[in-house]
This record gives sequence, C-alpha cells and structure tokens, in this order.
Amino acid sequence: MFQELSIIDKEQNCDIVPDGRKSNYRVFVIKNSDDFVSSDNRELIEIIKHQGAVGLHFAAFSFNCVACNACKPIRIDLEKFTPTRRQKKLLRNSEDLEFNFVKPEITKELYDLHELYAAERMASSHENFSNLSKYATQNDCIAVLSDRNKRIVAYTMLKLGADSVVGVTKYFDPSPQSQKRSLGVVMDLKLIEFGKQHGAKYFYLGAINLDSENIAHQGRYNSSEVFNTATESWVAIPRNPKPQDLEFNS
Repeated sequence: MFQELSIIDKEQNCDIVPDGRKSNYRVFVIKNSDDFVSSDNRELIEIIKHQGAVGLHFAAFSFNCVACNACKPIRIDLEKFTPTRRQKKLLRNSEDLEFNFVKPEITKELYDLHELYAAERMASSHENFSNLSKYATQNDCIAVLSDRNKRIVAYTMLKLGADSVVGVTKYFDPSPQSQKRSLGVVMDLKLIEFGKQHGAKYFYLGAINLDSENIAHQGRYNSSEVFNTATESWVAIPRNPKPQDLEFNS
C-alpha cells in the first residue's frame, strides 16, 4: 500500500549544461509504509502529466532552477503526430532492426551498452551494475532494438499508463557507424507507433534544452508540447523550436 508522496527540494551542479551553474529540482517520491522508496508508476505518471515533471526510475522531478529556466518538460501529442519525410525514410531504412519489449531487468549486454553510451555522452551520470539493475525494476518494461545478429543496439526504460508512454532513460550504440542510423530517433519513432497503436494520447520524451547537445534534439518531432510552469499547462511548440518558442510570459 502506497501511503505518502514525499516532495524533496534538491540543489546540485547542473549536468545538462555543465558550465558550473547550479540546478534546482523538486523530486516527487512515492514511499510505502516501510519508508522504502518504491515505484507506483500510475501515480508518478499523473504527476508528470499535471505538474510538468520528468520521469525517473523511482520518482519524478520538475525543474525549479534559479540560474535559468532553459529546461522544459516535453511530450508528443500522439493523436496529432505525423512523421516527416525524413523520419519515414529513417523507419524504412531501419526495417532490419527488430523492435521488442523485455522485462525490466538489466543483463550484461544491456549494462555494457549503458557503459558505452555513458562514456561517450553522459560520463557524469554513469551507474554501476547494481544501481542500474535496481533502477530498472522500478519501470514497467524495457523497449529494445536489435540488429540481424540479435545484438541490442538501443534500449529505453519505460513507464506505461492508461493513456501515456513515458520514456525514462535511453541508451544506444554511440559508435560513428551507428550514429549514422540515428538509433535514438528510430527508438522514439517506434515508441510513437506503439503508443498510437495502443490508444495512448501522449509520449513523454523527458526534457528539452536548446543549450544542451544531448537533449536539444528533443524538439525534432511535430505535435510537441512543453510545460509552461506559469500557467501549469502544456503548450504546443513548432518542430525544431527556436529559443523564443520556449519562452513564456504567462
């Protein structure tokens, strides 16, 4: 039985734009009666939807930074989404990849891919095998892309709600050859297709920040919306937004 939602205000060095600035987060954590942090994904998804939070493995967080407000939670309205010509071509060129779901358990192959990705893209967020395994179990499943040799080349941990697909963390092969295939985009497009086929209304990507090379690309999909904290509502933005598209006066 889940009894308590704990809200924690936390400050740390910003790892999205690592220029020395501080970041402030409100972390929403579900606790059970034994006071151990646990996952109640249905409750967390409601927080993500209504408070503009971003999904974590065992919690959700919203941005409350003093230094800037460049990070915005972002989602895709699946009912309105249509892929671009380039995205359609990317899917056609990826027909050799198998898209599947597995249990939220970290194998050696999944961890090795995490290690490769973290070393290239997110060294400050590197996790050991034990932690990543613990985090994985707090999600509903893991979506994987595999090549013809059954080698996993990308995966995303997911939370699934009645009308929502929430991407938590995404890892993919960072090698130059794989980068040409835009595996991260292929994974997103596959999850969009999955969500539409199963009647979901929204796909939550995480956050967008145009100053960060790792998440600036989140706005490449049409029918995207970002959360306006002033009005506590989701606002439609154009594909490939400019900074002024993410600034709200009210």
